Amino acid sequence: MEDSSAEENRSPEKNKRLNKSVSVNLIGIILLAILLITVPVTVLLSVQNMETHESWWWESRASGDFYQDLHSAYLRLYDPYFALYNPSVSEAQNNNSVASEEVQYWFLEDIHNANSAIMDLQYLDTSHTEELNTIGYMVQLLEGAGTTYELNLNSSGRTNLADELETVGLDVSNAYLKPLDGANLISPSSLPFWWFGPQPPDQTLLKQAATLADNLTQQLILAP
Repeated sequence: MEDSSAEENRSPEKNKRLNKSVSVNLIGIILLAILLITVPVTVLLSVQNMETHESWWWESRASGDFYQDLHSAYLRLYDPYFALYNPSVSEAQNNNSVASEEVQYWFLEDIHNANSAIMDLQYLDTSHTEELNTIGYMVQLLEGAGTTYELNLNSSGRTNLADELETVGLDVSNAYLKPLDGANLISPSSLPFWWFGPQPPDQTLLKQAATLADNLTQQLILAP
C-alpha cells in the first residue's frame, strides 16, 4: 500500500516534468522554424536591396555625367571666341578664328557626350521614360543641328541657351542625387544594405527638366 501511495504521489511530478520538457521542445521547434524562415528572407531582401542601390549608383553616375557635359557646353557658349567664326556665311563676313572653330568643336563634343549620358540614363531608369525621352530628344536635336542654331542667335540668345542647358543638366543631376540624402556614393556599395530610400529620382526636379527641355525643343524646331 505504501509503494502504491508513493507512486501516486510521484506521478503528478513526473507529468509536470514531462509537460515542461514538451513545452521547451515545442518552443525550440518554433524558434528554429522562425530562424529557417527569417534568415533566408533577410538574406534575399538584403541582396535585392544591394542590387537596387547599385542601380541607384549607376543612375546617379549617368545623371552626373549628363550635368558635367551640359555644364561644359554652357561654358563654351559663354566663351567670347564661340561666335567669331560662322561656317554658314561667306568668308568675307567671317572673322576667321582657329580658336573659335576649336571652341565650337568641343561644344559639339559636349553635346554628343550629353546625348550618350542621357541614353545611359534612359536604359537604367525605365520607370521615367516620358521625361527622359523628352530631355533626350532635345539633346539629339542640338547635336543634329551642329552649331547652326547657336550661331544664328545673338549674344543674349546664346546666353539664355547656355543658362537653360545648365538648368536642365543640374535638375537632372539633382533629381537622382538629392533623394539619396547626401549619401557619399563613391561605389555601388556605399549605401548600407538596410537603407531603403527615399528612392530617386525626385519627380518634381525631373519634370522641371523635361518641361524646360521641351520648350527648348520647340525653339529648335521653329528656328529658321
